[in-house]
Amino acid sequence: LVCGSNHSIARTSDGVYLWGWNEHGNAGDPSLRDVYEPLKLTGWPQAADTVVAGIGCGYGNSYIMLDKLSNVTEAHPDVAIIDQLTHVLTSLSADDRKKEVNKTKAVYAFQVTNAKGKHFFVVDLKQAGKVTDGASEAEAAKGQPKPDITITIDDGTFVKISEGKTTAAGEFMSGKVKIKGNMMLGMKLEPLLKRFKKLAESLPAAPAAKAPVADEASGAAAQEIAVKGYEGSVVIAQIAQVLGADEAKRQSVLKSTNAIFQIDLNGPQGVKSWVLNLKPGASAADVVVPGTAAQNKKTAGVVLALKDADFVDLASGKITGQSAFMGGKLKAKGNVMLALKLESVLKAAKSAGAKL
Repeated sequence: LVCGSNHSIARTSDGVYLWGWNEHGNAGDPSLRDVYEPLKLTGWPQAADTVVAGIGCGYGNSYIMLDKLSNVTEAHPDVAIIDQLTHVLTSLSADDRKKEVNKTKAVYAFQVTNAKGKHFFVVDLKQAGKVTDGASEAEAAKGQPKPDITITIDDGTFVKISEGKTTAAGEFMSGKVKIKGNMMLGMKLEPLLKRFKKLAESLPAAPAAKAPVADEASGAAAQEIAVKGYEGSVVIAQIAQVLGADEAKRQSVLKSTNAIFQIDLNGPQGVKSWVLNLKPGASAADVVVPGTAAQNKKTAGVVLALKDADFVDLASGKITGQSAFMGGKLKAKGNVMLALKLESVLKAAKSAGAKL
């Protein structure tokens, strides 16, 4: 946890959170409104082979420092493995994560020791598919199912097993690994770590950052979701944040909507496009992306075209999709009925706390 002049940033086992004064987008909300409770940062460009090595914040700015997974492994082996497991599980779509859970159907608890003391973490591959860690066994186990196996191991041995240089069975026989619970799950540890390492290597880099509003001239290398001069893009970025941070909300919206939208907003610099992938299985990073459906290799069920200001009015409830369509403010190409579902998405995001 790091505190700036009027805002804070924290790194937890499931991601990076920001809150507080947000005049420059430094607390993660592209609307530049102050953030009154921890907001999980989603959609930022972290490559699969990196981990969060440090965080920081100052006056009106926040920093996230990344390091190559191989570099971190040398200094903090168990933290690197935790981050790799977390990165894989949070990056997979809901369906793929469920498949990984069904392959294992077990909850692993680890107590890792080194010269600095003990570190605890729990890997749930039985229900939700998530990783938690902490300075105590109770802290790491909070919100997790009861472990089927608890493994006590030193970090040097742990990294050797993860790299395939030794086996859990061999180290158990030598006394370097202690197991409590289902012994057979302990024998499956190295195949499990190998599988997740392979998954991490296959994951693409996350898409361009979806957080602070950026001037397009200075951000040409990475197109932002929130584009300067397009108030509607801020609404779209807020939808991305809500659906990215709240797994239950995202799954509910995907199930009820089951459609892909392309939104074309006509603003000060012409038409800008975004894709809302609201089909079941879409990951947090894939729910909202800038560009057209064709550019993102997707097929939109409907393409909605309207003025930026009219989209803001639609999001705020000043106009309805039906009245906008009938009045010529909204043009739809494809399945026109899906336009009505978009209003439900906007309402769901608003009810979850987004200031639309």
